[in-house]
Amino acid sequence: MEPVKLGKRDVAFIESLKLEHPRDFPGWFAQVAGRLYECARRRRDPMPQKEIDHLRLPRYRNGRAGEVPLPPSLRAILAFDRGFVAWGNEPLCAPLLAQVTNDRRVLGVAMETVLRDAFPGMFQGLSPRVPIWAAHPEMPALVELARGGDQRQFLYIANPDPDGEFPVASFDTEPALWITRASVVHYVVEALHHHGVPVAGSVDFRQLAADARNRNSRWEPKEWWDNNLQLQQLLRRYT
Repeated sequence: MEPVKLGKRDVAFIESLKLEHPRDFPGWFAQVAGRLYECARRRRDPMPQKEIDHLRLPRYRNGRAGEVPLPPSLRAILAFDRGFVAWGNEPLCAPLLAQVTNDRRVLGVAMETVLRDAFPGMFQGLSPRVPIWAAHPEMPALVELARGGDQRQFLYIANPDPDGEFPVASFDTEPALWITRASVVHYVVEALHHHGVPVAGSVDFRQLAADARNRNSRWEPKEWWDNNLQLQQLLRRYT
């Protein structure tokens, strides 16, 4: 998101739009982003509602069948502008939209791909058939979002909150993959704060993120290297 110069009236207007609950995000976002775009004289590229309705996200990571609809936050962002930028210069939904198939399914990202990108050459002598990361058949799918900073960001398709919002997980090269934000709502509000946009309301996103981690405590501890012998022998050479 490029810095937007806000006048006093703009600030007062945005501050008057209190975000009291994450479920209020769609209407709140349309008004806040609308004012920001107006100030920046930026054009929108909204995705038609029919296209949004047909999009489906993968439920599981390792090829198991299962699909879920987009969370309300992503639906609202795409309906406003599919090119909306939260962090940096890349549109928030660009990585997701790049993985849409002809039948409107969004492909998830394999952790093997993430790790081979993060550690080029490290797994060169390892057969592609050898799992690198946890291979449980019910591991939550990862749908990539535009990154904030150095870490890659993923919609973590695990147990959603009561409003149908999935948490956001971050990956860094420790390696580690863990839930860092309660939802896309949390991710966008954090970006707005970072860019100096006032966000009024009483939502405790830190607590909501903790709730998301607790709700998905079955999976986070499993986010680690696979325990197969070939991989473990390889890893010992690098530690």
